[in-house]
Amino acid sequence: MKSNKFIQGRLDRTDVRNAEDLQLQVTKHLENGTPLEEWIEDKVAKRCAKYGFRRIRILAELVRSFVLCTEFAKSATRQRVAEKAQIENFNRNGLKVVKLADVGGDSIRLMGGEMVYGRVGRLARATKSIDARHRNDFLFMKWTNETCGSQENQWRDALGFIDAANEYIENHTDNVRFVVILDGPFYRTNWARYKQYATPKLLVETSDSYIARNQKATATTVSDDVVVRHTTA
Repeated sequence: MKSNKFIQGRLDRTDVRNAEDLQLQVTKHLENGTPLEEWIEDKVAKRCAKYGFRRIRILAELVRSFVLCTEFAKSATRQRVAEKAQIENFNRNGLKVVKLADVGGDSIRLMGGEMVYGRVGRLARATKSIDARHRNDFLFMKWTNETCGSQENQWRDALGFIDAANEYIENHTDNVRFVVILDGPFYRTNWARYKQYATPKLLVETSDSYIARNQKATATTVSDDVVVRHTTA
C-alpha cells in the first residue's frame, strides 16, 4: 500500500497547514482587526449558538489551543488534496498522468453514452468530471477513508461512473479505456465488491495496481523491442 501511505501523508500535511493558517488568521484578527474568512465566522457562530459561548471566547481559545484549531480548520479531504496526491504519485512513478479540468469548457463528463464537454444542466444525468488522463486511459479517482454514510456516497459516485462508462463502451469501438482508481482504507474491506465491475475496457484499480500494470506493460514493450532489433539485425 505504498500509494495509500503517500496520499495519506499529503493529506496529513495539508491538515496541519490548514490548522496553522487558521490560528494565524485568528491571531491577526484579534491583534490587528484583519477580517476573518466567512467560513470561519460561520463555524464560530454555529458553535456559539449551540453552546451559548461568546464569540470572543472561542476566538481566544483558537489562538491558545492548536488542538482546537485542528477541529475548526478545513479538512484536506474536501480540498481535492487526495486527487492531486494521486496524480503526483502516478507521475513520480513514471506514468505521465495529466490532470483534466474540474469545471469549465474543458471539463469532461459521461452522459447518455457519450463524452460531454463543459457545463451540463443541473438536471442532466451526467457523471462528475473525469479527473485525469494517461494516454488513452481516462481516470476517475476516489480516495475514501473509514466506513460511514458519506463514504458510501463516494462509492455510489464511482458506481455511477462505471455504469456511464459501460454505456459509452457499448456505443463506441474506439481505443478509449476507462479506469476507476479506488484508494484509501474504505476500499480495502471486501475489495471483490469493487473489482467485480472490471472489464478489458473498464479497469477497477488501486493506484498501486495501476502503476504496477503500466510498469509491467512498459517492461514487456521494451523486451519485445529488444527481440525485434536482435531478430532484424
